[in-house]
Amino acid sequence: MRALLLVLLAAAAAQVRAADDDAAALSLADKAPTTTQAARDWRVFAEAVWSESALRGGTGAEHDEHLFLDVHYDKTFAPAWRVVFADLLDSHWRERFSHQSAVNTVIDAYVSWQWRPDQIADLGRINTRYGVALGYNPTDYFRANAIRSIISIDPASLRENRLGSVMIRGQTLWTAGSFTALYSPKLADRPNESAFSPDFGATNVRDRWLLAGSHEISKNLNP
Repeated sequence: MRALLLVLLAAAAAQVRAADDDAAALSLADKAPTTTQAARDWRVFAEAVWSESALRGGTGAEHDEHLFLDVHYDKTFAPAWRVVFADLLDSHWRERFSHQSAVNTVIDAYVSWQWRPDQIADLGRINTRYGVALGYNPTDYFRANAIRSIISIDPASLRENRLGSVMIRGQTLWTAGSFTALYSPKLADRPNESAFSPDFGATNVRDRWLLAGSHEISKNLNP
């Protein structure tokens, strides 16, 4: 009988300690800081690649050097105003540094105005992407001629690192959906392969309009 009482007392003490530990954990959770660190305006990524290939017959070797510089800037500079800039520079050297080639891609360069919480207008060069597939999207209407430099064959990279199209875009939101209208004007007749050309002829070779809307009919249907 005495042994049984000791066991019951030990179990009760363990339950009390567990309850105290839970209360302490909840107290720490309540005291946890609620502030979050603001995202940086600038994001810069650089990658350097060097390779050497031996020629057949032992007649020598070939050297290749690549430098990728990826820059993103996203800044709210005034109430309701925001500027976005994204650029990719792909530099390539072969054999000697004097044999250099470069391709610059302006991914985004636009100003955004959100005059109401549910209405936004954008003006500038915007990499507009439609469709949720990782590879080919039949609704990705602005993909044609937009890739200046293939730094990866990853379909996600090809969608992200391509030229934006010059356009004016407006969007309105509501509880269960959104509606977007944009106009992309003709700015040039043909592409320009110069290293630092904005290459408007690749993305803005004709006038284009696009209207897109979505509405959540149910949890499993959002056409």
